[in-house]
Amino acid sequence: MRECKECKTVKELECFSLLNKEKGYRRHVCRDCRNKARREKKIQNRLYDGARRAREKGKRVYPFTAEEWEKNLAVKYGVSPLECFYTGRPLQLDDPSAPGFLHLDHVKPLSASRSTHSINNVVPTSAEFNGWKSGKRAVVAVITAPEGLRGVKRWDGPVDDMGNPIVPVLTAWFSQDGKQLSKWTALKVKSVSRPIEDDNTGPLDAGTDNDGTLGAA
Repeated sequence: MRECKECKTVKELECFSLLNKEKGYRRHVCRDCRNKARREKKIQNRLYDGARRAREKGKRVYPFTAEEWEKNLAVKYGVSPLECFYTGRPLQLDDPSAPGFLHLDHVKPLSASRSTHSINNVVPTSAEFNGWKSGKRAVVAVITAPEGLRGVKRWDGPVDDMGNPIVPVLTAWFSQDGKQLSKWTALKVKSVSRPIEDDNTGPLDAGTDNDGTLGAA
């Protein structure tokens, strides 16, 4: 038995990788913790890439760690960094050419005014869905997604008690001194009587009711 120096859990020796097979020396950090660290490093590199793209577009960047992001996703939306926020499908970190490779999506696109790279504006999605969403608003992308890009059950992202999908919307902005005041809150997506066009009239062109639910304009 040995205590892991990272998680402080006492585990069987087989949970620790061998450093020297002949002498039987083993690492002091368990495999689970080492795998978690490798995963967080890969996710952090993706976050660095997202921040770089935002800076190149002249957007504000509010750095955050992979660990902070994971906690924020779990608390606010009940998803993990390896789960597509929009479809619920599993993501992976090893093959950048795969449709399910982890991409970071800025819910309010970097092409939009006042968009930022911040912990509340970045969600995990697949390379395939991110290519579809592109510069679309999140609600528009979800509702108009083709069959192959819909959730496992049409929507496997966060839902309310009635099974209605929930999407974040911006409800706050910034102070003049640059202090972050933006805040995302949940938005229930309801069916609409006509298609939502992704034109230049602004976000959620079908209109939103005062309670934040999608309705007819």
